[in-house]
Amino acid sequence: MITDILKHLIKKISGLEQELRSLTSQNRSLLQKLEKERPLNIEQLEYKINELNIDKLSGILSLGLTAECNDVAVKKIIDKFGASCRVAVKPEGDERGR
Repeated sequence: MITDILKHLIKKISGLEQELRSLTSQNRSLLQKLEKERPLNIEQLEYKINELNIDKLSGILSLGLTAECNDVAVKKIIDKFGASCRVAVKPEGDERGR
């Protein structure tokens, strides 16, 4: 009885050690891929709003970027704008100096 329990525990520990080795290997591989990626540096983000007519004000207006993007789309953006990508946030006609 005790030997069966010990055999089961040894088998379970061996399986967990194998899974740990596999996950460690995957982690190293992903870290190497991540180090090879070029960082995206956005210095300035600029919004230009020329005309905005509001007839009825209700609900929520969300302006901004979304993080939902695949690797191919991000690579295209980086390749298009390169390391000198400059984006600014500045509402047009804002005289308050924000």
